[in-house]
Amino acid sequence: MKAKKSKKSKSLKQEQAKQAIDAAELSAPAEAVAPEAAAPAAPSAAAKAKAPAKETRAGAPRKGGRPPMTAAEKAASAKARKEAKEKEAHLVPSLILQYDGREVELAPVVEAARAAFKAEHKRTPLTDLTVYIKPEDGAAYFVANGYTNGKIDL
Repeated sequence: MKAKKSKKSKSLKQEQAKQAIDAAELSAPAEAVAPEAAAPAAPSAAAKAKAPAKETRAGAPRKGGRPPMTAAEKAASAKARKEAKEKEAHLVPSLILQYDGREVELAPVVEAARAAFKAEHKRTPLTDLTVYIKPEDGAAYFVANGYTNGKIDL
């Protein structure tokens, strides 16, 4: 019950305070009010001359933000994006297999599979290579061009 009474008393006190403020504003003479408070604040002519208002197509003021890029900045940005895309296209991830306290990097395993295929088939181009890693055997098995298979010890 105390919680309900305290909420009611708080709201009652707040309402009384608002009424007192309203009554004070009504009874105060107009001369006592500062000129800035009586009229809405308008920017001075000097402030308007300094920063002309940017407007959107709808006529509303435009929000501030990053200034537009220059031609040189656009060219530099486009070049940086192009370099990043090329780097991403030629990305070769580093793959590492961790199993039973051992760590094996997979790129050398793939290269060993290519070398094993080329050792057997010198004139045949390598068009497809699938490598299967079996950590429990400690070996990698590969299938090259869909028909040749082999084993590489890890």
